[in-house]
Amino acid sequence: MPTKKQYQKKACVVIASVMGAMVLILLVLAVILRYFEERPPSVPGNIQFADPSLSADIYADAAYMALDRSIHYVTNDGYTITVEIPESEYAKYSKEVQLLIALVRAAERGDSEAYNACFSPEYIQESGRIDSFTMQKIYDIMITEYRTSISVPEGYRTAAVYGLRYKIKDNNGSLRNDMGSDAEHEQYISVVTDAQGNAWIYGIQLYYSR
Repeated sequence: MPTKKQYQKKACVVIASVMGAMVLILLVLAVILRYFEERPPSVPGNIQFADPSLSADIYADAAYMALDRSIHYVTNDGYTITVEIPESEYAKYSKEVQLLIALVRAAERGDSEAYNACFSPEYIQESGRIDSFTMQKIYDIMITEYRTSISVPEGYRTAAVYGLRYKIKDNNGSLRNDMGSDAEHEQYISVVTDAQGNAWIYGIQLYYSR
């Protein structure tokens, strides 16, 4: 029959084993947490980009011009409206939608000044300006108005969430380095308006398709 001393020795061994296992689990959790902290947020890997050229004219690419370059707009009632390419039609829609159309067309033209002008001062201060990028062969464009309530930032009158998704033929990564050519990753965009009715992009979140 085991003595009291033997029981105590066995209990010490069990306690040491349990503590060792707990330390090992904590170390594994620390490694996992550090991995996710250092990992870029959901950015797909091994993307092959086309060679960038600031002088390339995308409108000379017949294959691109044959794609659907019109902008499709989905209201929160679920109706799909096609916004025609002529700028004379843009004024029919809200300031928020006009802003996102301007963003897409600026990206298409490779116009960094017009592109940066779509963002609020707060966004530019936090995320910075984009100095330059090439013309973007954007197509299959969809703007979606979401029924999402968000708080209105101080100094602004309204705030709403819109989805923006499109594909880029021959994407070179100079503007969107989070997706490859002909891929589609929706951006969830917070749009605010000020007292004068001007619309600005206040924030962007990326959600990657699985």
